[in-house]
Amino acid sequence: MLKLGIVGFGKIARRMYVPHIASNPDAELFAVADTSEASLAEAESDCAVTNVFQDYKKMVETVDAVCVCVPNFLHAPITIDVLSHGKPVLVEKPMAITLDEGRNMVKAAKKANVVLMVNQSQRFSPLFQKAKEVIDSGILGKVLGIRSVFGHAGPQWWSPESTWFFNKKDAGFGPLADLGIHRVDLIRYLTGLEFDEIFSAVSHMEEGGGDVEDNAVILGKLHGGALATVTVSWTIHGRVENTVDVYAEKGTLKINYEEGRVLFADLEQPISNSSFSFDVPYPYEPVYEQGQWRFFSGIDNFIDAVLGRVECLVPGKEGLRSLEVVLAAAKAAETKRVVVLPLAEEKGG
Repeated sequence: MLKLGIVGFGKIARRMYVPHIASNPDAELFAVADTSEASLAEAESDCAVTNVFQDYKKMVETVDAVCVCVPNFLHAPITIDVLSHGKPVLVEKPMAITLDEGRNMVKAAKKANVVLMVNQSQRFSPLFQKAKEVIDSGILGKVLGIRSVFGHAGPQWWSPESTWFFNKKDAGFGPLADLGIHRVDLIRYLTGLEFDEIFSAVSHMEEGGGDVEDNAVILGKLHGGALATVTVSWTIHGRVENTVDVYAEKGTLKINYEEGRVLFADLEQPISNSSFSFDVPYPYEPVYEQGQWRFFSGIDNFIDAVLGRVECLVPGKEGLRSLEVVLAAAKAAETKRVVVLPLAEEKGG
């Protein structure tokens, strides 16, 4: 039985990590660390966690592996410290807020020879896994372009107490990293293509949103020439937008959460039977059932990887590549210029 510890007992830990760990027969939530006494009390009362710590360093000694769910600016220092104790880490996205931090996390995992996984959770959605299967089958042919939209009413919509999302010092970014990193990672996952060039624009549309952007559009050129657009927003009210369109030489793949057909392809040939719907296991999206949010995540894969059964599907290097795209987008928006990847080493990197 793998003893897992969670550092940071906020909404993402409670909604995603706790139920996934509880449902895995080979792991247990053994300990929780948080600087908030109220959060620790909730871990004890609602989740029956008997080992709670205000200092995560004391928790690390008691567990086999650690899930890092703290604000973004703490991802790197805590992860590197835990790795230095020889403990595997599953860290929330974005893995860091600078390239140097991400690179140092990867180096620390290699030095310790333990698993470092980034929870780019959308890779584990049955809908997107099926979409990748369709693309990999070759039925669509070469990918020519991708359009993705992902947005909602902002962090206050689902986690009103998490005000750190709106502080650049703590979060690093607004929806660029909160939502955009999901989508650039998903595009890389679905197509197997890396981003070569990035251009982007950001805006701040609503008052009271701190000092980070609340809207962003990324235009990327993928290896081979295909263009990808990623639109992310914290100002979409009354609904959640979540669509991906893949345009290819033999047809179009629509990934859509709403219109009855959640995954379908419209093919150029044959004309008489050009539209194909694909079966996707339900639930195929995060859903609210029986008083609990159900999210998809890489937690099961992390547990299996730590136990030596499978390969980690989102190792640190993969998380770093997606972080690099987001950092390039932030740089492009600031300089109003196209940014070429890979990014140069930072000072001190």
